Amino acid sequence: MAALNIQTPDEALLVNDGRFRENGGVGYVLKPSLLMMKDKMESRAIYEDPRSTHLEVKILSGSCLPKPRGLSSGECIDPYVKISLFDCHEGKEMTTNQMTNAVFNNGFSPIWNFEDSFHFDVKNSSVAVMQFTVWNKNSLSDDEIIASSSVPISCMRQGIRSVQLFDENMTRSGAFDFASLLVLVKKEDSQVEI
Repeated sequence: MAALNIQTPDEALLVNDGRFRENGGVGYVLKPSLLMMKDKMESRAIYEDPRSTHLEVKILSGSCLPKPRGLSSGECIDPYVKISLFDCHEGKEMTTNQMTNAVFNNGFSPIWNFEDSFHFDVKNSSVAVMQFTVWNKNSLSDDEIIASSSVPISCMRQGIRSVQLFDENMTRSGAFDFASLLVLVKKEDSQVEI
């Protein structure tokens, strides 16, 4: 059981929401069998999945990205994507962040550089979550969050995938009905010696 502040849509709440997308957002998600092991001969085996995964992610394009906070007037947005991997290794939480370049004046159908690929080494794929967050680049003040989506690594599949984006309340309504990212995912699993 985890205690979360659900009044503030922060990064921890978005990752938690992604964890429960694994079962369609209903009910509960069982602990990975790795965390339910009773044999504690090696403490490392308790926290580490014997399979590590290398992920290569390319952000190809976006579609129907709304303006920050659902505004309907104003200038075009300058979106960029922040990709975060939340993982654990030897009992410690690890976060890895990478970002695309901003696409200026195009929130309807931004296209990112196909040559840019982001590489992640996932140590514990049974508990790791990848978060895609779309931000609006703002030259006058702080960047504003537009939308996000969190996906458990165990649910990620290879190939070109559409990632549905959600507003800060984790809903897809109004301007967020069709907001999505098109991403290319390549996975390479490997065995780790214990």
